[in-house]
Amino acid sequence: MLQRGYIILIAGAVLVVTGIILTAVYGIGLAGLVLSESIILNTVSINQSASANRTLQITDTERPILIALHVYTDKDGDEIQTQSQQASNVAIIGEVRNPGGVVINKNQFNSGSDNNKNDDDGLFTTFKPDVQGEYTLIITNLGSNPVKVGGIFGYLPIIGNINQVNLQPLSGIMVGIILFIVGIITLIVGTIIAVLNRRRRRTLT
Repeated sequence: MLQRGYIILIAGAVLVVTGIILTAVYGIGLAGLVLSESIILNTVSINQSASANRTLQITDTERPILIALHVYTDKDGDEIQTQSQQASNVAIIGEVRNPGGVVINKNQFNSGSDNNKNDDDGLFTTFKPDVQGEYTLIITNLGSNPVKVGGIFGYLPIIGNINQVNLQPLSGIMVGIILFIVGIITLIVGTIIAVLNRRRRRTLT
């Protein structure tokens, strides 16, 4: 018959494996949902006085659209640093046009010299689409140096209607993490009990 310590160890291992599987399955599903409903900007290069466009097909006008951008500049070739580490002035305009060409969202964010600590080097905003169709995000570099922009443009599962946070898509991942943590704790307890039982048997013999 298995001793209590080993039973607890087996239960802990089952919990850990189950937690890992749940986290992976729901995590992959969430990532797939984000990729299917959003445009990922992977360090898009924009020269000075130039623009870059990305389009997104909008089918749900009830859910807000997220724009999250971060700006980088090149320094010494391949080395990339954030704007807060640069001494050059950068001004980026991000605007969104609906299928009719009307600008429905426009923001400018700046990253100046080290003397201007209040400047931003990114943009995080949401807007609600007015009609279905193809929306265009236009990122314009008004600065004096080339930049690289990374970020996301599209639906985010955790943002629901009226910009409320919706944690339901994360429920499976959260359950998996909780099971993993409980499993680790159970493994520790089982190990301690198994070691104590082994020492007790040696003492009795």
